[in-house]
Amino acid sequence: RIASQLTRLMGGSFDIQYPNSNGPTISLNFHWKPDELTSSLRPAQFTNRQVLIYETDDTNRHILEDYCAQLGIKTHSTDGADSLIAHILWGKNKNANFDAIFICDRLNRSLAHELIHRIRNEAQCQIPVLYVTYINGISQPETGLLRDVQATITKPVSLDQLASALQVLFLVKGAQPAETVRTSRR
Repeated sequence: RIASQLTRLMGGSFDIQYPNSNGPTISLNFHWKPDELTSSLRPAQFTNRQVLIYETDDTNRHILEDYCAQLGIKTHSTDGADSLIAHILWGKNKNANFDAIFICDRLNRSLAHELIHRIRNEAQCQIPVLYVTYINGISQPETGLLRDVQATITKPVSLDQLASALQVLFLVKGAQPAETVRTSRR
């Protein structure tokens, strides 16, 4: 009953079905309406850019991919640390780098810090990093986490928030977009 009330308060629907003796099937449905860009930033500023997204949560990954598409940014996504490093190394071997890397965490700063360390050391990569976190108010002195991070945003991410952070990242990287990255091997 409480789950049903909370779901409806958040604009969703809640349904319980009893299809067989294996127990109930519970369905929660929420309608997600994409943000619209309200700031003065426009997709033309992001043309020919491409980012690599590390996010283990499918919903958050799809939201980031959708926002990037709205901004005209091509995305490559992964949910595995080893796969992220492989993408970076593959791009470097093809002389095709990403313009930014998004590192998204699920409340585990030590894993995010370890992954950023691997990007900088193991992959020898200096591509700007956007740290996307649930933790509000992260500051520079904390355990060196942000030493190699150029921008930080807090979930839930808005389109304007992402566009502003990307503008900072691309200024850090410089004016020229990276060469096109093709991750499919032929």
